[in-house]
Amino acid sequence: MNKGHDNDSQLLEEIVGSSSVCTEPAAIGLAVSIAFWATKGVLPNWLESKYLEVVEATPADLASVSAQNIACEIEKIRVSTDRDIFKNSLNAGISYTSNLKGHIAASAAGVFCNPDMGLDLFNSLDTEKAWCATSLIKDGKIEFITNYDWDELHIEAEVVTKTHTGRTVILCEHANVVSIEVDGQTQYNKIDKESKTASRLRALRQVAYLVNIAENLTKEAAAKAEKSVQDNFGAFLEGKRLIFMSGEDSYGFHMMRIAEQRLSSGDFIYQAKVMVGLAVEARMMGFHTKVATCAGSGNMGLVATLPLLALALSESMGESAQFDSADSIKLMREECAQDWKRLIRAVALAHLVAKYASNSSSELSAMCGCGVKAGFGLAAGATYYLCDRKGSLSNTSKAKRIGFAINNMAGAVTGMICDGAKRGCALKVTFAVQAALECALLAASGYSLSNFDGILNKNPMGTLRNVGAVSKAMVETDKKIIELLCDRKFGLRR
Repeated sequence: MNKGHDNDSQLLEEIVGSSSVCTEPAAIGLAVSIAFWATKGVLPNWLESKYLEVVEATPADLASVSAQNIACEIEKIRVSTDRDIFKNSLNAGISYTSNLKGHIAASAAGVFCNPDMGLDLFNSLDTEKAWCATSLIKDGKIEFITNYDWDELHIEAEVVTKTHTGRTVILCEHANVVSIEVDGQTQYNKIDKESKTASRLRALRQVAYLVNIAENLTKEAAAKAEKSVQDNFGAFLEGKRLIFMSGEDSYGFHMMRIAEQRLSSGDFIYQAKVMVGLAVEARMMGFHTKVATCAGSGNMGLVATLPLLALALSESMGESAQFDSADSIKLMREECAQDWKRLIRAVALAHLVAKYASNSSSELSAMCGCGVKAGFGLAAGATYYLCDRKGSLSNTSKAKRIGFAINNMAGAVTGMICDGAKRGCALKVTFAVQAALECALLAASGYSLSNFDGILNKNPMGTLRNVGAVSKAMVETDKKIIELLCDRKFGLRR
């Protein structure tokens, strides 16, 4: 494999991340956590700073500091975010067991967590930390401001302690830290605000190029794609267990009941919806289920992987497929090795297309990322899987039909709004999953909407950019959605 392919494969390694709860409140918590620990001379181990010379503590010391001692140090926590970070953290669960939910709780809880864990930092929450976070809120120490004029992902967190003031800025992507200051002195500064992944993807203009990347993965990139499938399948199994254990009347419970009644249980599309629906609902409720993210979103990561696994299991193993067994993946890898490799390539393509769609419209917007952006990725990946059978189609023909799927999906779901992260996302994304898989089946059979159908472009990558343009033009829609959410939650308008 040449060096060019190696560099291209690195895109996937950068696109796929991990998170245990909704990524918007996690990003808020991360900004606060970094700002606080910077006042103690500690930066996350995944950042390198040429400014910080004196380290007063080590990352290992973080766990030894009691939550109550931290709480006593805090004078004020000020957080400012763009409107979409606010919207997607407003009703998102952070800790189901401690009943922490929303943007204010995320701001308070972050200070007690380890920034080394990145977007998984809320995994370190416990009862004491949750109690201390609640105390900070009750004492009026959290100040949260929504800046409606910021159009890109933007978080600024300032933590004032009895002795120092720390400040963190995150831009464009959920964990893209661009600035850290302590008492006005720079501790970390990133000159290039946009990630290299975003700029490299933006330069691509043909679906065939993305297909080529997926078919020439490095071992590291293939392992990342494979792990995203395994982690997200584990999230589905854990989500199913946690939701049923909670005893709540949930969407996932009703989906499983329908499956048990065999109304739709033989349909791989329905199985895909069950897998995604349960995993998404558990995350939105605040259960800590580790997932592989796509474009910074856990729900997008679930959409880009689980339905493809359902398709692969159904195609490879037929009636013997076990959609809710931990042995399913192992069995498929052992008995259907070529199909497994085909699945991994399809998953890689899904991640790449979803990230390209996300870059075209911005990381967060008024358009549903899980349904629309990840939906494009799923449609592309499913079409690849269906068309990549041995001796079936040439690479050119595969790319053409993948383009059909993207255009079919654009004609079907463009305009699905994002009205914030919450449990109802489970219902929304399952409808998008069904649309994506049906668009893929149509594309694989050779059907595509006309190039002159609405906003579609002859070049499917152009279609994705057109959808992004529509998304960026929905600023007033976005503001109206947030106004309605605030009317309901707070009983007043901004």
